[in-house]
Amino acid sequence: MAYFFGTYRHNLDSKGRLNLPAQLRKQISNESAGQLLITKGLKGGCLFVYPQDNWQKIMAELESQPRTEESRNALRIFAAESILAELDAQGRIMIPAKFLQETGLTKEAVIVGVSDKMEIWNPGSYQKLLEQNSALHQELIKKL
Repeated sequence: MAYFFGTYRHNLDSKGRLNLPAQLRKQISNESAGQLLITKGLKGGCLFVYPQDNWQKIMAELESQPRTEESRNALRIFAAESILAELDAQGRIMIPAKFLQETGLTKEAVIVGVSDKMEIWNPGSYQKLLEQNSALHQELIKKL
């Protein structure tokens, strides 16, 4: 399973392709064969990007939940709002226009490594998230 960390800024090209940083691409396991799943992330306007092997683990966790209406809906929405993307020879992924519009991504993106996934943020939304959670970050650091 791949683990991601770090924050990077990259530009999207006119076709909606985003170059994933080499440091993050190196963490993608061979089992994923360059296949990534992109899905809607947090309400704040980000996308989650999972290597295929990490995705399979997330899906297995969702499927193992007790069969309630809530868990079935979560699984349904998570799977239905996802697309398969492949890294091209230049290390780019194509972000569908629907996702670009929903997140407000235009020219620049912030790519954040977060444990088992990468997040792609509109720079303004990411800055807002950091500002809103500054105090929480300080409290977590104190506990380490």
